[in-house]
Amino acid sequence: MNRQARKRALLAQSALLRRQLGQDYLTLVSPAERVLDRVVGAGQWLRQRPWLLGGLALAWLLWRPRRATGVVSLGGRLWVAWQAWQRWQPLVRSVVGLAGGVLAARAASAQASAVSSPHHGTPGR
Repeated sequence: MNRQARKRALLAQSALLRRQLGQDYLTLVSPAERVLDRVVGAGQWLRQRPWLLGGLALAWLLWRPRRATGVVSLGGRLWVAWQAWQRWQPLVRSVVGLAGGVLAARAASAQASAVSSPHHGTPGR
């Protein structure tokens, strides 16, 4: 096999592997991204409506007054959960930002590979 034929074969194999990697990425990461988007969206929705959580807590307290002692325990658990969220929030934001960066890089790579695709003609032929 001459040098040009070997080069074309390697370029074709590389393109095939890139497409395969892209498909594998979509099947593995895309569902996780959708779940993460929904969780973040729900958090933003609740953050815009803090009165809703307070109203639900008050309604529950009025509906089950005997569980007032449980509310104190629940309040303590919610406080611990809030503190944990405050600690983990920077990490979650950095992971979400990293995922966004990976998506942007993937889009740029897909655009670049579409431009340099063998169907568009490669220089040097």
